[in-house]
Amino acid sequence: QRNPQLALAKIMEEFWEVVVAPQDNQVSECSDLLVHLIMYLNGNGISIEDIFNELHARRWAPKLSVENTKIPDEKSNEIIICISASKYPDKTDEFAEEQLGIKITRHSGRNLLVEGQIVDRNKFCKYFSHEENIKLSLFISRPQDMPWLLAS
Repeated sequence: QRNPQLALAKIMEEFWEVVVAPQDNQVSECSDLLVHLIMYLNGNGISIEDIFNELHARRWAPKLSVENTKIPDEKSNEIIICISASKYPDKTDEFAEEQLGIKITRHSGRNLLVEGQIVDRNKFCKYFSHEENIKLSLFISRPQDMPWLLAS
């Protein structure tokens, strides 16, 4: 590869074209991005077969092996909850407060930071831990990613 910086700049340009493309042009823009990415990888000695072999090995590798399984001595004191930012945020916030005892604070603008505070310990303890020093963490997630997050 003669100029890797130029190739990376072209990949980023194609990436942003995918991001801003209207729905009917996204497939075309994605194909452009993949072509430039494959050209860059081939220039660095990485073939598409190498990538397929790596993906295949990851997919079929056992998720839990005896060597890697460690049972933690102490229980985690953090509860992580993923919530949707785009689908029904008002109903999500209302449900969290009325049913789970968690008040969700969303920041204005395009900021995706959300914070949660336990406001009703009785409702919270009905579904979660009874410990006093529980840390609550809220993360934004897309609805289609939530099953994967629950499984991992």
